[in-house]
Amino acid sequence: MSVFGASDFTLDKTKNNEYYYTIKFTTGFYATEAQEKQVDKAVYNFTSSLKTSSLSDYQIIKAVHDYICSKTSYDYDAALYPRKNLTAFSAYGALVGGKCVCQGYAAAFYRICRELGYRVRFVSSNPNEGCHAWNIVELDGKFYFVDCTWDDQILDEGLDFSKYAYFLVSYENVQANDSTYREHLLESKYYDTIYFHDNYGKYFDTKNYNGKDLNQISNCVISLTESKYAFSGKAIKPIVKITNMKGELLKNGIDYTLSYKNNVNTGFGYVIISGKGKYSGDNSVRRFTIIPKKTEQLTVVGTSIAKTSAILSWKKAKGGISGYAVEQWKNDKWVVIKYLPPGTTTLKVTGLASGTKQWFRVRAYKTKSNINFYGAYSKSLSFTTKK
Repeated sequence: MSVFGASDFTLDKTKNNEYYYTIKFTTGFYATEAQEKQVDKAVYNFTSSLKTSSLSDYQIIKAVHDYICSKTSYDYDAALYPRKNLTAFSAYGALVGGKCVCQGYAAAFYRICRELGYRVRFVSSNPNEGCHAWNIVELDGKFYFVDCTWDDQILDEGLDFSKYAYFLVSYENVQANDSTYREHLLESKYYDTIYFHDNYGKYFDTKNYNGKDLNQISNCVISLTESKYAFSGKAIKPIVKITNMKGELLKNGIDYTLSYKNNVNTGFGYVIISGKGKYSGDNSVRRFTIIPKKTEQLTVVGTSIAKTSAILSWKKAKGGISGYAVEQWKNDKWVVIKYLPPGTTTLKVTGLASGTKQWFRVRAYKTKSNINFYGAYSKSLSFTTKK
């Protein structure tokens, strides 16, 4: 996460009497590249652990809220001396460091919800007044407010009975306990705009979210036939099953329609559910994974087997992969001995013991957001080196 600002600008004139501005920007970062990779891993581990096929949208968003509140506590020192701990203003502070200020809570909630496919925004109040950050998230076509920071402080005070006081509430109710500083009053400079109103503001619900409303897709359990698919070169369209709170099955084409996003190449794909009939206006999303195709035809090249070496070869994988991981059986376990670029389909392995049996296998992988998506292993290849 970075922060930038215009540090200087000048007005200049061309030979044709045309005027232009030269603006100089300064850029700073709240977290290092290595720390961002740790955030990527934390987000991936959490989102992959969610059993979304047995949860409703309401339950998923609640799980995100609870995870962030359980992972961190408010960093009062960073609030007083911000330059001494910039990570407290990032998702790293919330998800890895364990301490952050409101900006860190809001950045973490934004990052995880985006990863899961939900429409979400980081919002803030005037720095000279409330100086606070929190989120809005969409459920069933309406936006609700979530403030993990204030909910976590309620938990830290041992008031479990009101730990969701700022979870999926209306704009009016998120401001209900503000001080004279109006901590939850949206900064007019950023949010009193036509763009924000047309895309978010006019969809603010005037009431808190109703977690017991039967006629909301967000309260239905949505499951996919599979959560992981191998790349095929064709559009992947998982079958969707939607069950309401009464256990009744919703019907495709009558209660909802389906569309898909990023459902061809390796990485995360999304199923988008749009409500119809009594669910009209509702929407939801579910994520699935497309992994590289199984690596095929792992063999030894010609007569390359020698006393201490051999050349391996395999069929090139399709689907925009990032590379291959080659593994060798050593000391009773498989060990990665080499990562290779996507255009390389041969490897000379050396340092083998003469007259011994060797085992190898290969799999393709795709790297996205610092996470490797691995395909299935090739069949293991065995051969004996020459004496």
